[in-house]
Amino acid sequence: MTWMLPDLAFASEAWAVLEFEISAGEAAIAGDMLATAITVAIQAATPDSAPIFLMAALPPLPIVDAAQWNAMPSDELVARRVLELDAAQVLEAVRVAIDADDWPRAEQLANAALQRFAQHEWAAAILATMQRLIGARDKRLSAKEAMYASRSLNVRLSSAHEENLGVEAAMSIPRFLRRKPEQGKGES
Repeated sequence: MTWMLPDLAFASEAWAVLEFEISAGEAAIAGDMLATAITVAIQAATPDSAPIFLMAALPPLPIVDAAQWNAMPSDELVARRVLELDAAQVLEAVRVAIDADDWPRAEQLANAALQRFAQHEWAAAILATMQRLIGARDKRLSAKEAMYASRSLNVRLSSAHEENLGVEAAMSIPRFLRRKPEQGKGES
């Protein structure tokens, strides 16, 4: 399988999240450690077009039971990025409902998502915009906003330090890296 990440800009980062499940039978055969056959290869180029190639394999992973897994602390940044991907999936479902003229379903999805993602400031702002557009029953604008908002959450570059910046400091980030609650809108 191959995934294409967006081109990186200076002082930005791009994310890819890989999630996989291993059956209990496979875990039993593996013993204490599971050696995976996952290799990551990165092909890139420097600003002067010099090629870069990096390759790494996932190290053997310890087999843990459910209690050990639930006791492990989560990485806050990874959890935030996974929430963004989940919000992107919800927005795609909202877009499908809008395309089918199923406004009650679109409204239901947006309302449930707004509650689910209330702790994620950016996703909540996008969903509040979607609620307003769904309420106006503008099919073209609502579907377009849902599509672009889903894409901005799903495949985006981010500033390497965006979560540590206040509102005023965030204005120093280049515009294409800023998180906007409404897509395609300029800033005053």
